Amino acid sequence: MTMDEDFMRKMASKDKACTTTHDHIPDDRINSHASCYPITDDMDETERRVWDSLDDEDRKMIQSDRTYYGTNYGAGFGGNSKVSFYDVLGIRQFA
Repeated sequence: MTMDEDFMRKMASKDKACTTTHDHIPDDRINSHASCYPITDDMDETERRVWDSLDDEDRKMIQSDRTYYGTNYGAGFGGNSKVSFYDVLGIRQFA
């Protein structure tokens, strides 16, 4: 099942973030994970349009969620796992 662009924008909003300021994921941890797994690598055209339209705060919260789920820092799957933009949007719709 694919998400339409409007729904993707809604799920990409910082208001839908799974992590919060209470999770205290350090910026260096977020940046390190983002560097290992660039978010735009697996994006299709629609995902890229949505990503490009986000403000810095929305992007940071997406990256924070990716770090949370992709590492053993939070609810992650252990080690380092690649978590895509689409994965985060999918998780957010059920969180």
